[in-house]
Amino acid sequence: MADWPKYASHKIVQAAKVVDVVRDGGNPEIILKLIVDPGDGQLEEFECTHLSMTMAGGIGGWAMLYPDGFKSFSPSKQFEESYARIP
Repeated sequence: MADWPKYASHKIVQAAKVVDVVRDGGNPEIILKLIVDPGDGQLEEFECTHLSMTMAGGIGGWAMLYPDGFKSFSPSKQFEESYARIP
């Protein structure tokens, strides 16, 4: 993998910080929903069927919504190193 080409992000996404998670009662390793703070003081639920979402660590990371409606999750460090907030 060290020889793989490198790519810079050029995507524009909507994102909100994850402040809590709702886990599957039968399998607490699986996250069913993220509770996010979009910065307006109103917490929102964010559901995602993407595999990385169901196994994500959750709190402190970022919920991401792409222009085509695709939903994803990014750990905090990776998101903050890759994206800058725009107006």
